[in-house]
Amino acid sequence: MFYALYRALGDAQFDRMVSSYFQTFRASGSTTDEFVEHLKSKSPNDLGRVFDDWLYTTAWYDRLTSGESLEEVISTY
Repeated sequence: MFYALYRALGDAQFDRMVSSYFQTFRASGSTTDEFVEHLKSKSPNDLGRVFDDWLYTTAWYDRLTSGESLEEVISTY
């Protein structure tokens, strides 16, 4: 999932967003849903499908077992 996010955002944007998340929640901690919402709210890209495929469903696994390579799956985000 993190590799998919990294590829969808690019290295600089990914680093900024993960840093922002850490700075926001480092003292309090957070839930998975708060992580998802934080990144979605900060992203210039629509990350909904990445989270749906890799966190909330097994769509990524289904695609891999149907014969797609990891790079093919990741390139669709």
